[in-house]
Amino acid sequence: KPELGLKSYLEGANQVIMQTLREAAHTKLNLTKFEKIQSTSQPVEKSSTGNRKLTEFEQNIQLIALGASTGGTQAIEALLKELPVNLPGMVIVQHMPEKFTEAFAKRLDSLFELEIIEAKDGDEVLPGRVLIAPGNLHMTVMRKGIGFIVRVKDGPPVGYHRPSIDVLFRSVAKEVGKKALGVILTGMGRDGSKGMAEMKKQGAINIAQDEGSCVVYSMPKEAIAENAVDIEQPLSQISQTIIKICKAG
Repeated sequence: KPELGLKSYLEGANQVIMQTLREAAHTKLNLTKFEKIQSTSQPVEKSSTGNRKLTEFEQNIQLIALGASTGGTQAIEALLKELPVNLPGMVIVQHMPEKFTEAFAKRLDSLFELEIIEAKDGDEVLPGRVLIAPGNLHMTVMRKGIGFIVRVKDGPPVGYHRPSIDVLFRSVAKEVGKKALGVILTGMGRDGSKGMAEMKKQGAINIAQDEGSCVVYSMPKEAIAENAVDIEQPLSQISQTIIKICKAG
């Protein structure tokens, strides 16, 4: 709730609030799983010469796209903890308010060898780099030469969300196609399901977090209902599956 401009804020946010309440009323919240994925990670000192090249990883997968919402901050941290620094670049939409995403990215960056930053318009998608969409802005992927960059821009909310996972996934389907790997984690609502279906249609491989390890299972469930998911797994197994898929040249 803002300190100033409350009336105008509520006039603009009423649909989002009502939709969130409707979805929350039909959501089974798994607090036990939420407690289990709380992190014990400690800050690490990054190597001065990090490996940013694809070495053991073939260019079978050129980009990893991930979406998450409720419970996602802890799930993303647990997943990134297990990923090597030379993995293909990753783009993430985590539903968070404006300015919170910058703090989230900085915290993760302090914990792991991966380069984790809040995305800016024109940032390159590089091996070992994780780009997190800024709160209140959409993020898309665009091909540039033999690689990819992200476009960060304003625009109307999609499915009541900005950033929207569907917006990101649809751009990945168009620009990356079968060279992409999609991941949908814990979250309330259905954002990401349609975009993930488009990714699958273009030949991408998609992974969903299973119900048992989700704080809220809605988003993975909706993606599965769209026949957009190839693999459903507990959170603890997803990192190793990502590594195996990226190694399969």
